[in-house]
Amino acid sequence: EVLVTKNPCLYSGDLRRLEAVDIPTLRPFIHDCIVFPVVESRPHSNEIAGSDLDGDQYWVYWGKELKVNKIISPLAYTPMSKTRIPKITSELIVTHILDILDDQKFCIISNTHAVIVDKHSNGTMSTECKFLAELFPRAIDSIKTGEQIDMKIVNKLRETWYDTYPIWMMKDDKLSYESQSINGYLFNKAQNLRIKGLILNMKS
Repeated sequence: EVLVTKNPCLYSGDLRRLEAVDIPTLRPFIHDCIVFPVVESRPHSNEIAGSDLDGDQYWVYWGKELKVNKIISPLAYTPMSKTRIPKITSELIVTHILDILDDQKFCIISNTHAVIVDKHSNGTMSTECKFLAELFPRAIDSIKTGEQIDMKIVNKLRETWYDTYPIWMMKDDKLSYESQSINGYLFNKAQNLRIKGLILNMKS
């Protein structure tokens, strides 16, 4: 058994437990990649944040240290149909490229999710975080689909939750708090190791 997901993993159900198989005839041709089955009722890739296999990179874990007792059902990621434009002009292409360069919606969605998941008692299982987890891949794919992401609900969530930030987000210019989440624990451990390393370097 292996654990498979892709980053950023915004929803618990984006982590899938799959059975890895060894097909010797494929060894000479396949390196550092994952091959998903095509006979399932729903593609495993789609279960992982609605992935469409368009350059996606996956995290695969086959070790023994990390234990996941319960696998959560994935969200119903519905792919958006591409916007049809009767005639593509040079002006439209330039405008689209400029919009892409200036588009920070997926960053805002991800940061909003990070704040809420750290504060909310239900974490990633909260209604707010589920909404953001479903919206995030649509924002990423909007470059290809042409979908205009409505940020009204996201902005309302920011107004509600953005009074303080967990310290692990490293918003030095904002009011922060000590996080009690796993992210906060790992951040503090990493900071302590960094400080110990600096002290050892000073002594040597």
